[in-house]
Amino acid sequence: MHRHDRCSRNAGLRPAAPWVLLGLPLALLFAPAAQAQFKVSSTFRNNTEAGWTITGTNPGTNRSGILTGGYGAIPNNVNDANGSGWLRLTTNLNNHQGQALYTGGSFPSTQGVTVEFDYVNWGGNGADGTTFFLYDATGTMGGSPGGSLGYCGGNGAYLGLGLDEFGNFSGQLPGVTGGCPSTSGSPGSQSDRLVLRGPASDSYRWLANAAVSGGIDSPSVTTRPTSNHLMVALIPNTPQPGYTVTVSQGPTGGTQTVLLNNVNFNYPAPANLRMGYAASTGGLNNIHEIRNMLASVPADVGIVKTVSAPRIRRGQPVTYTLVVSNNDINPVVAGNQAPTIPGTDAPDIADSFPAQVTGVSWSCVASAGSTCPANGSGNIAVTGGYSLLPGGTLTFTVTGTLANNATCNSTVTNTATVAFSNSDRFGDINTANNSSSVNFAVDCVNLSVDKTATPASFTAGGTGTYAIAVANAGNVATVGQLTVTDALPAGLSVPNGAVALGGANAANWACTAASNVLTCQSNTAIAAAGSSSFSFAVNVAFAATGPLVNTARVAGGGDPNCTLATPCPDSTPTSTPVVRPSVSLRLSKDDSRTSYTPGTSTIYVLNACNDSGPDPANGATITDTLPAGATLTTGWTCTGSGPTPGTCPSGGGAAGNTSISVAGIVLPVGGCVSVSVPVTFSSNPANY
Repeated sequence: MHRHDRCSRNAGLRPAAPWVLLGLPLALLFAPAAQAQFKVSSTFRNNTEAGWTITGTNPGTNRSGILTGGYGAIPNNVNDANGSGWLRLTTNLNNHQGQALYTGGSFPSTQGVTVEFDYVNWGGNGADGTTFFLYDATGTMGGSPGGSLGYCGGNGAYLGLGLDEFGNFSGQLPGVTGGCPSTSGSPGSQSDRLVLRGPASDSYRWLANAAVSGGIDSPSVTTRPTSNHLMVALIPNTPQPGYTVTVSQGPTGGTQTVLLNNVNFNYPAPANLRMGYAASTGGLNNIHEIRNMLASVPADVGIVKTVSAPRIRRGQPVTYTLVVSNNDINPVVAGNQAPTIPGTDAPDIADSFPAQVTGVSWSCVASAGSTCPANGSGNIAVTGGYSLLPGGTLTFTVTGTLANNATCNSTVTNTATVAFSNSDRFGDINTANNSSSVNFAVDCVNLSVDKTATPASFTAGGTGTYAIAVANAGNVATVGQLTVTDALPAGLSVPNGAVALGGANAANWACTAASNVLTCQSNTAIAAAGSSSFSFAVNVAFAATGPLVNTARVAGGGDPNCTLATPCPDSTPTSTPVVRPSVSLRLSKDDSRTSYTPGTSTIYVLNACNDSGPDPANGATITDTLPAGATLTTGWTCTGSGPTPGTCPSGGGAAGNTSISVAGIVLPVGGCVSVSVPVTFSSNPANY
């Protein structure tokens, strides 16, 4: 900008725009890997930068065209340490110009290129701007200062992108001193625009511009503001000549906004291209600085992740599917323009699986012509060793198991990423598809069993009732068969075989007993937060002593923590006291004889009575050891007698026995039983 150009621009009246980091890269995008590839990573933070030729207006210490890192103190409160500097294209003095050309190499124009960099324009009174450009590797770039921003006038100029603060890069001669040619088709000066211009062969023709929200510079500030970021994607316009141009801008590390989208730059390119930067000031000025420049071959890799179900039950399989794709980089023209990505430059694929998914393993299948990394287990951390053809895909199948202790009804989230590293020669033109997240909710069956006794105390020789309740505290119904096991403690018994059940859900259960161990099963689901209960009777031995501690256990139903091998016990086992009955037992024995003759026989009669109780005597036992020389003639017999006859086994024993034991006797109050014991006396006196 010169003093006679648009003098209505008054920096003193221009409020400073709020500035944030420009977060997207200005990127040069490259084409197929079969062609020569290069990657340029230049931070401009140090006092030297390999491959660059930097020049500028150089009066005194406040110079243009310098690297500020380690340079020392310069005006505007700048004294950048080596490693923390910037490429300063111009300082805040009028009529200055600076240029940085990458002379360390060139790339074939058949390739695309992505370039990204941070920039700040600040500290002056608002002019003119900065350009990034491509130029013929056999030509030079000595563009004009002022409104041309160091681009127009360069004899090798092919493509120029201007960050135009004052607006004259959208103007032209003669209205703009130092402007682009009068035949360049300019619309007239427009401030705070990103401007695209064509090659020298077409008078540096104005092609497109876009307003930059928030402005391009921070004039009048006395310390360097936070930087901004720009990304340019130049994609070969196959089969037409030239490129399509896409430019995004926004805060460094923040959300980027597309300013130019697939603009057709339909100019045949020189065989080889180089790149560079320029900036200029005129009658007004700013400091124009660049750093963190990265140029790469263009690619668009993406990843899509899915999960096997939106809800998964604890202990059940979890399957993730990851599809990594090498997408078309130029969807506006026919065919797939994606490059071939070799293993040496393949992007990193990463997926750290949540702790709730255990025993993870994964395998990969590649589309035709592409190749996979080796299969593995645990987290995915692939850093190369595979290849992707244009349009190629890798499909990873990941299997694991949802942990038994995963929090019920919680959400499990997982994110997979694919991204080129700084050492890969590709740059991704679409980072929006570089990550993919999925989640699922945890379902659970949470079983418990509780056992209670009725009455609260059992009476020796009587009966009692146990009630078993199986509860599901989970958020889904049980799945499959439920099994309750109950090993009765000593002193309790049930007959072997099918067990009669009672209780609210008895019809849903079937129990069998074997040696006083009950196995009960149900195929009826228990709803979330529901329960199922049943009861059964037990016999209490007359000799039982308390307390009777009994633990029931539950398994199955889809609860991985309660398996048949390790069923879940009742957390509060029953402990039932045993009450001894209050009885008044009387036992008498008579054979109606006063003497015995060897070789003869008689009948002993044993009478047992519960005379006055007050409790019945349930489960009483009569035992009798016969005197020496006496043996049972036949088995004994037992009958009830008394006002309320007792009950007993009808008989037992066998000829030749020398003792009897009559168990299971029930003597109600006032009831008796009579046991007849036929005996024979030995005829051998030696037996006495």
